[in-house]
Amino acid sequence: MSGKQELKINTKFAQKYDKYRQKIKDRFGDRNDGRDSDSSGSSSDDSEVELDPTVERDFYRILSLLKKKDPKIYEKDAKFYSEDTSHSDEKPSTSKKAAVKPMFLKDYERAVILEKEGKYEDDSDEEEAAKRRQRAASPSYIQEQRELKAR
Repeated sequence: MSGKQELKINTKFAQKYDKYRQKIKDRFGDRNDGRDSDSSGSSSDDSEVELDPTVERDFYRILSLLKKKDPKIYEKDAKFYSEDTSHSDEKPSTSKKAAVKPMFLKDYERAVILEKEGKYEDDSDEEEAAKRRQRAASPSYIQEQRELKAR
């Protein structure tokens, strides 16, 4: 390879490719919407909205009525969402959260000391301890062999 090599662009192919890309954009729209492909994955999490459980329940109830083509949904005076959900504020939910006091490790340890005399109970520990006691009480393999020879 000697010296400098020029980069040649196939202009006919570039024009055909630009026309093809424009047809795709016209048909499907611009999928990128000005965002990078990396950031589009994280932005979908931001668009999620958490629904109140009652609103979500009402939504699924209405969806099932629509799928069944129930005549109730075509009535003039039909109410799809309960009244208490339309007037709900976030203040009651925050007061419920404030009423719940978190339990810290020192509180848990204090409760264990007061209620269970400082002993942590676990079912698997009790089972293992029972197995160890039973094994210690039974004769070892060598002792069993000696007993069998003595017979």
